Amino acid sequence: MKIVQPLLVLVLLAGPVRLQASNPKVDSLLRVLQTHATADRAEVLWGIAYELFDIDNGQAVFYAERAYQEVWKRGDSLQIVKVGTTYGQLLRRVGKVDRSIEVSSLLLPVAKRNDYRKYTKMLLNSLGLACLFKEKYDEALKYNYESLILKEQDHDKAGIVVSLVNIGLIHYKLNDYKLAIEYSKRGLSILPPSDYELIRGYMTIASSFYELRNYDSANFYFRRAISLDKLSTDHGVTSQLYNDFATSLFASEQLDSAEYYANLAIPQAAHMVNKWSWTLSYTLLSQIALERNNLAASEKFVNCADSISRSADFPFLRLEVLKQRARHLARVGKSEQAVQAFEQHTILRDSLYHGANKARIREVQIAFAQRENELKIRSQASILALKNDALGKQQTFILVVSGLLVVVVILAIELFRANRKKQKINQLLDVRVAERTRELGHQRDALQHSVAEQKMIKAKVGGELMSHLNTLQGLVNLGKIDQPGNAGLYFSKAEAVTAQMTVVVNQFLTDGQK
Repeated sequence: MKIVQPLLVLVLLAGPVRLQASNPKVDSLLRVLQTHATADRAEVLWGIAYELFDIDNGQAVFYAERAYQEVWKRGDSLQIVKVGTTYGQLLRRVGKVDRSIEVSSLLLPVAKRNDYRKYTKMLLNSLGLACLFKEKYDEALKYNYESLILKEQDHDKAGIVVSLVNIGLIHYKLNDYKLAIEYSKRGLSILPPSDYELIRGYMTIASSFYELRNYDSANFYFRRAISLDKLSTDHGVTSQLYNDFATSLFASEQLDSAEYYANLAIPQAAHMVNKWSWTLSYTLLSQIALERNNLAASEKFVNCADSISRSADFPFLRLEVLKQRARHLARVGKSEQAVQAFEQHTILRDSLYHGANKARIREVQIAFAQRENELKIRSQASILALKNDALGKQQTFILVVSGLLVVVVILAIELFRANRKKQKINQLLDVRVAERTRELGHQRDALQHSVAEQKMIKAKVGGELMSHLNTLQGLVNLGKIDQPGNAGLYFSKAEAVTAQMTVVVNQFLTDGQK
């Protein structure tokens, strides 16, 4: 049994869910809608739809449709594209896929013409998912590849992850399991992917390993997805994940575990009115019952699956149900009915996998591969030009730096030489200063000696002069008091003393001139 991927459940098949709690922002917008006649009704209606998005999609699409009708009256292209994009996404989520394709296809040329890149990428994603649901894989690949190219140009990593995981899922549906694994792993390697994209990527990888009969690897990735899904409240993810894991466990002959997870998926699918996952659960339970030879349970489960798949009108689900119906009829011995069921399965399979459709898919793949190669060539040429430019700048920089280094070296040499010369001059000056200092020292000592001698001579002469003067004074005094007859004697002596003083003074003068 081929595992059916979660994307068709996660974004296409989820039915409207009752809003569990009041949303204050929605209540506020509703009051504005009722009380403000001048308010922008289209914007308010779109705001309500946006707040209810993936919370109560049934109500959300109701308000989005009213907003979409309002914006067409105004003729504002940007507002039309914005509101219409949300409306198309919601239509897909409530199962109105044809109407979703119609709206998104109408808006895509407008978004492209006005270069609304954000909405262009969103519309391409929406169309890619819708075409995937309608089994139009060539168109699904075309839209996803175009979206991927825009996201790569914009360096939109989160968007690139989504596109790569979607492309991986499409390749899985085309039975190209190695490419499915390659694209999914490539998407998950772009960090940081959200838990939701991790779950989707792990499920695609796990399902691809399952189809390659590598059940250990398949179960490994299923368990990784389940470990992340425990934090999720999206029952669409949970029911599909449990079904796919149960299918892998069934293939590896772990019937009890397979039955456990298939039964876990049923209430989750019922909560979301998810007929796709619901059908898969009953089909798998019929297989498990048939394996255990419980024919009554097998018939009951396959009848339930058949009834749900007919009401949902899902061609691919009908394939699985018809195949299981043929197995059951063959086991109970109704060979003719089993052959009829198998023929119905074959006719439906051939109509879904028509050769022309595969050829178109191949053309899309080749066109995308050529586009990617052209982009890589242009990118490599651009990188080469940048490298050459960088190399030229680097060479110029090296030349400039080399010139500066040469100048610095020359300056360093000149500074070294000047410093050496200065050191030599300083040394020479030090020697000359030392010699002059010594000379001055000698001169100072000689002068000090000369001054000392002069002082001694002056002291000596002064002493002798004082001595003679004292003698003269004494003689004069005696001459005054002595007898007059002796005055001549005294004056003769005074004359002699005066002569001596004259000699001393002359000697003093002579010595002073030396």
